[in-house]
Amino acid sequence: MAIERAFGLLKGRFRSLLTTLALDRVDLIPLHILACCVLHNICLMKNDILDIEVNEDVHAIDCVRDNNENIQNARAGIIKRDLIAERLRIRHV
Repeated sequence: MAIERAFGLLKGRFRSLLTTLALDRVDLIPLHILACCVLHNICLMKNDILDIEVNEDVHAIDCVRDNNENIQNARAGIIKRDLIAERLRIRHV
């Protein structure tokens, strides 16, 4: 639960984690998150406390929604894969 809370705090302070994190270059995502962590720690050291309430229930709902979407995408991918495999079998028989 600590990790979820930490990400909730980061998302509250740095909205870019919600909007622009899906970068074209996946290798930069960890650096983006690390930069947010460093900046957050600097804010804490300077007593720049952010008054946000982390709603973990909303985060849990988002995770469930993402998981459902991933499952649907996986099913669609399996259907497409099976269709392609069947068409290839028909051509080569």
